[in-house]
Amino acid sequence: MKGISKRFPLVTALSDVSFSVALGEVHALLGENGAGKSTLMNLLRGLLQPDEGQILLQEHPVTIGSPQQAAALGIGMVHQHLSLVGTLTAAENVLLPRLPFWISKRRLQEEFAQLRSRFGMTVDGRALVAELPLPERQQVELLRVLAPAPKLLILDEPTAVLTIEEAARLALCLREHVGGGGSVIYISHKLDEVLAVADRVTVLRRGRVVAAGIPTQSLDRAELAQQMMGEQAALSSQLQEERSERTGIMTERAEILVVENLHVESDRHHRVLRGVSLRLRAGELFGIAGMGGSGQHELCEALLGTRPVHSGQIYLGGVNIGNFPTGKRRQLGLGVVPEDRLLEGVAPHLSVAENCCLNPQLRPQSWLSQSAFVRKARTLIAQVELPESALSAPVWTLSGGNMQKVILARELAAPSLRVLVAAYPCRGLDIGAIAAVHCLLRACCQCGIAVILLSEDLDELLSLSDRIAVLVAGQLHGECAATDADRTTLGLLLGGVIP
Repeated sequence: MKGISKRFPLVTALSDVSFSVALGEVHALLGENGAGKSTLMNLLRGLLQPDEGQILLQEHPVTIGSPQQAAALGIGMVHQHLSLVGTLTAAENVLLPRLPFWISKRRLQEEFAQLRSRFGMTVDGRALVAELPLPERQQVELLRVLAPAPKLLILDEPTAVLTIEEAARLALCLREHVGGGGSVIYISHKLDEVLAVADRVTVLRRGRVVAAGIPTQSLDRAELAQQMMGEQAALSSQLQEERSERTGIMTERAEILVVENLHVESDRHHRVLRGVSLRLRAGELFGIAGMGGSGQHELCEALLGTRPVHSGQIYLGGVNIGNFPTGKRRQLGLGVVPEDRLLEGVAPHLSVAENCCLNPQLRPQSWLSQSAFVRKARTLIAQVELPESALSAPVWTLSGGNMQKVILARELAAPSLRVLVAAYPCRGLDIGAIAAVHCLLRACCQCGIAVILLSEDLDELLSLSDRIAVLVAGQLHGECAATDADRTTLGLLLGGVIP
């Protein structure tokens, strides 16, 4: 890609960007949220057209007018936000575009089993995608793109929802792919992972290339972070100081959320939560570590009221809400930052202003007036440092970090909020956006709001939490004060090693 520029109303997304990928290499593309990575890849996939510059494939200029044309040229992409058909099975999503429509179900499953085995995946080909947890949906998306063996494979945050073992298997698949003469563009915010997987790194910042094709063996994590952000970025020690100051005060505060012996079933009627109990005080941040499939998704749904409870009790402010609908729970003070921000957290085609007011408690009384929405939303986005120019933009056009800010602004502004359930709120975000989300969560606690933080990032949990536990196979283990937690022990628990 040579001299690529792309402009939208009010913003220049890319300015004179050049980017090249060699045969047989994994080339990482890095940059903070909004740096232009997705725009650049959408040009390569035919979803957008450049205003200036040209794209060359094997030294020949090409015009890519659509994703179908990109696929015909051997370009495949796994997007950060999955594009699967929920009413079809995993095998149907992966193979139906490539096989005759009259293929038998038995043959379809046999083909899927061979493909799954080849790439070391574990997802059940007979399961409906809509019933699969997010990590297994990611496996389906990966298999769908890997199946036709594209020459150039684009991966956008491919391991964001994968376990450590699944990510390791993916790394082996990528090495096999490039060993056969293929190429990979690898987009990730996990810097250690980039250093382990990629051969070269290119960094975008504000739509421009600031580092082009640097060999990874000449870089370390700190240098990559500095290239991305323009400065050393790290979690402020102020947050940890605030936590230590509050530790002694916490035991004096009233319990705001109590969960007792909670049992919950999956869509396939398997018991996924077994006897989960927890107690949360006002202003406390309770961290729950967990890998995909351990019951985190079902715990969020049970708390919010979108999944029935098989047995057990949930008390919010002393009120048993176990049979309350979601709307009633939100009125009583429960907020949520969902696991998938695009599919569950926003209405993608509504504007930022309209998304800010989706919470009934924030909706202007003069709801027919667009100006009323804008006035309310302007106040909310100012609190999370979003530009006012974003108000009228469809929310799907925002970067992941800014989209998460919209969700947090909406949830934190609810006047009745007492407990916030935040499921992987920093998944797929850059260093700067992560720091902003962390500050918002801690500010939440300073206001007396309790937070349940679900994450697979132990460093994040240890630095933010007051107490911490690990959810393994539907049960909580190792609960203790975060200051007393041992990273090695937590890591073993995450891996299923129960003492």
